[in-house]
Amino acid sequence: MELEREHIRAIIFYNWKRGLTSAECEEEMRQTLGTSAPHRTTISRWYTQFDRGQDTLKDDPRPGRIPVSTDDENVEKLRVLLKEDPHMTTRQMMEKLKIGSEAVNTILHQKLQMHWVCNRIVPHTLTPEQKALRVKICKQNLKWFKKNGARGRSFVVTGDETYIHLYDAPTRKESKRWLCEDEPPPDQVKRERTVKKFCYAVFFRSTGLVKAIRLTEQKTITAKWFVEVCLPQVFEKICSDRPNSGLRQIRLHYDNATSHTSQLVTKYLADNKVYVMPHPPYSPDIAPCDFWLFSKLKRYLRGQRFANEDEVDIAVNTFLEGIPKNDWLDVFESWQNRMKRVIELQGDYIFHL
Repeated sequence: MELEREHIRAIIFYNWKRGLTSAECEEEMRQTLGTSAPHRTTISRWYTQFDRGQDTLKDDPRPGRIPVSTDDENVEKLRVLLKEDPHMTTRQMMEKLKIGSEAVNTILHQKLQMHWVCNRIVPHTLTPEQKALRVKICKQNLKWFKKNGARGRSFVVTGDETYIHLYDAPTRKESKRWLCEDEPPPDQVKRERTVKKFCYAVFFRSTGLVKAIRLTEQKTITAKWFVEVCLPQVFEKICSDRPNSGLRQIRLHYDNATSHTSQLVTKYLADNKVYVMPHPPYSPDIAPCDFWLFSKLKRYLRGQRFANEDEVDIAVNTFLEGIPKNDWLDVFESWQNRMKRVIELQGDYIFHL
């Protein structure tokens, strides 16, 4: 015969009246009832109830369920509430409409076809004019790529600058690992990235890395450093890779930072007969360094601790030189696909491509 809940509680009450402790009661019931014995927390809870004067073995009456209502009236009420406050929680909706969570979820997901999402982080709030310019420049660049084919693609040298910290702690997602069931998760000390950091200008082509140059003796990129230090090294490397062609037909691509677009830079490029491929403002989603290279580089370096700039140099160059040749080529295909997508979206930003 199986004991009902009230039978079990009667035994607990009997042991309580006998003066046994909850631990003694548990031990006695475990020896007598075996696996049917109640858990120690159940015994302790009822001991507490009896100490407080509990005079029944039945559960206290519970309030009835909140009525579930998904009629048109509540649907419209919730629509209005969310229009006024789209950040409202499910609990707040339940309190406002006096309905249960099941009804709220039914209205949200089935009736209103809504889902809970975070805001998308975008580089800039684009104006209609900026969107139109993005479309125009993407069409212009795609036309050039199509006209010049695979050979012309190798003429394009794209680059940008980024900062590398002596130490940048990995994110929680990056620190995930596989563990056995009985292994406790390892601790990770919360650390912020170091203040000291180094700026690198990196340029590459579809055939591979051209040059990675670290900014020294100054804190920010200037047009003077760009034309006196950075670009000469880039052009020297290009000429050594193309001894018979030099800078002929080379098209340079970078963003619209002031250090890239000043008159000093424009004159320097004109003197060297280097053309610049246009790039729309506020458009990191179609800049190969931003949407591909720098994120890969920082994931590789994150969590590593460097003692000085020389160690940073070694790590940066080791990573860049270790990128497979096909990856450099593939990113140019991805770049063109992204420009096509911008045209399809009529200038809006690209997500998850």
